[in-house]
Amino acid sequence: MISQVRQQLECEAVIVQPSAAPGAAAAAAAAADYSFDQELQITPQLEPHTYSVHGASAADCVLCAVDQKAGLLAALGLSPVLVVVGVHRGPALGSDIDSCAAVAVARQAAQLGLPAVASCLASPSAAASMQPAVDATLQLLQRVVGCLRQARHSSWPAAANMPRAHFPFPEAGRWALGKELPLPQQASSSSSGSTWHPDDCWALGEDNSWAGSSRQPSSSHAAAAADILRRAFADGDILLCLNVPPTWKPSSSSSSSSSSSRGSSAPPVFASTRPGVLWHCYQVEAGPAEPTSSSSSSSRFARQTGTSWRTQEQDVFGRSLPSSSFSSSQPVVTGAFVQQDNTDKVAASLRAEPWQQQQQQQQQEEVPASLVIRRGTLLNDHATAGDVEAVFSSRAAVSTLQAWPVGHPLSLRDAVLAAALDEDDAGLPAWLTP
Repeated sequence: MISQVRQQLECEAVIVQPSAAPGAAAAAAAAADYSFDQELQITPQLEPHTYSVHGASAADCVLCAVDQKAGLLAALGLSPVLVVVGVHRGPALGSDIDSCAAVAVARQAAQLGLPAVASCLASPSAAASMQPAVDATLQLLQRVVGCLRQARHSSWPAAANMPRAHFPFPEAGRWALGKELPLPQQASSSSSGSTWHPDDCWALGEDNSWAGSSRQPSSSHAAAAADILRRAFADGDILLCLNVPPTWKPSSSSSSSSSSSRGSSAPPVFASTRPGVLWHCYQVEAGPAEPTSSSSSSSRFARQTGTSWRTQEQDVFGRSLPSSSFSSSQPVVTGAFVQQDNTDKVAASLRAEPWQQQQQQQQQEEVPASLVIRRGTLLNDHATAGDVEAVFSSRAAVSTLQAWPVGHPLSLRDAVLAAALDEDDAGLPAWLTP
């Protein structure tokens, strides 16, 4: 992938990756925490501009690479333009985005002031080919680089917001109290007796003179919202998360240019999305751990599907739903069994005699000797412009994510993020195209 990036984007790419002992490599690569006060050994690899950092997390690698004083790029005489984390094997969809290490590291890079992209193959299977994700990532990067060039008015736009400017804060389309959003009277007044006053806190970077009278949040049309998104991405206040299904194929009409041709009749292979709705139906079983012998059909089934036969036999109030996987857009015939815990509980209370209820209560008070947690079933509820729906349609989902918590002065308002769902002909976020 790196050689393709260098060739297609005509740029220099530097790889910095964790290097750990054989058993700890995966854990180190997935860690999004910094290793403070530890000496991290850097080892050059055979490939040009490729380095491994012993004992480092992925977050360590980003910081070691981009630090403007002692980082690897500074030593090489280079300036950071964009951070790409991945391609990560495994989906980052729905609420699972927040638990994905690749997204967490990309968010940390963005908070440093760098444009960042997290790329994921939406399948944890080791048999799934990484090539579709590589191809989709290259197409997305072409568009991203074009966006950054326009935002920075430069052929190769070095990240201008690193180190970050702490004052003044950008206000357009942000959670800027007193500018974009009303500042409540109580928060803007010191009459409550509190010794803290917002005017005393320069770090807010906001106009705190508004006291809840006539000023209202300003409205932004589509063009203004797209400009806000481009600037926010260049400053590291938003980031992109790409989820590519293993069945993804590039459009037959796609070209190597960084902009798509308007009026193309080819179906879009990308989708501008938001996090979809996934429900983890975990199962917890009480009792001793099941034997791991190959003669146990229950344990074999549990290892394969994450659901035990015992759970299916005892819970008659479950339901079977069509089942699909990230590697196929068509549901299988058999479907998946899903527990209906609330229905089971109500039915048991209605049919139980008083002495049975007392016995059940006594049994519930007994502490189990052990517990076994099963993966259970992952349910998907439909969400308009959801990333899960896009992946199941064999489209690569591109989600625009906040780099900051909601309500943070640098976080974008919902109206601006909603504009990020606007697509071009290829399905990519329209704000990436000036």
